[in-house]
Amino acid sequence: MPKRELNLENTLQFFVSQLEQLYGEDLASVTLYGSTAGVDYNPERSDLNFLVILKELDPNQLRKSVSLVKGWQQRQIATPLFLDPSLMESSLALFPMEFLEMKDQHETLYGQDPLATLEVPAKYLKLQCEQELKGKQLRLHLVYLAAQAQQPALEELLIASVKSFGVIMRTLLRLKGLEPPREFLEILTEIERVFHLQPDGFREAHQLRMGFRRFDRDEAETLYKRLMHDVTSLADKAEDCFRE
Repeated sequence: MPKRELNLENTLQFFVSQLEQLYGEDLASVTLYGSTAGVDYNPERSDLNFLVILKELDPNQLRKSVSLVKGWQQRQIATPLFLDPSLMESSLALFPMEFLEMKDQHETLYGQDPLATLEVPAKYLKLQCEQELKGKQLRLHLVYLAAQAQQPALEELLIASVKSFGVIMRTLLRLKGLEPPREFLEILTEIERVFHLQPDGFREAHQLRMGFRRFDRDEAETLYKRLMHDVTSLADKAEDCFRE
């Protein structure tokens, strides 16, 4: 096993071992999710995201982990998502997109897989997807005004849009009954095919995010306009999907 993979394996074992010692029989499961559990893991950039299920969650249980958070962060472990079975069940209707993203890339390291049989009604998925899409559309306007057309702030806005809209696009493909790809350019290709769009603004923003291109202030401004055109077109096409 390569050195970095071995370091990752050691970190996973370390984290699970700490939770076992901390919670004992109260620990139901520990699940790694996100890019680290999938094909796009990058040891330089990827945080380790965990879903921790306790048999019963209360403030006293959470307090046990407080002193360990700083040490976890030093190992690229993001603050874990602690739930218990009842809280997870009641959260599905509010955060269906997040749970489906977890299910798509995860590995249960301890206990029974809490995501294996997870099912989300389409009505919940449509509602959240519509809210997220319109909310991010509005946020693009607000953040643009705050950036005051300055190049660094505009670039940050464009880069952040790639990741946030990627999840929305994957959800739209799910609502069409399709299995969405993981890689962003492949997602765009499917969106282009299914919704008959030409998301060139998103493609250029992806090139910026990956470091393949750099933009001066005027170019960043032009790209923002292209991206807003893509977002508006996507929102218009998605309306039919939400009403189906």
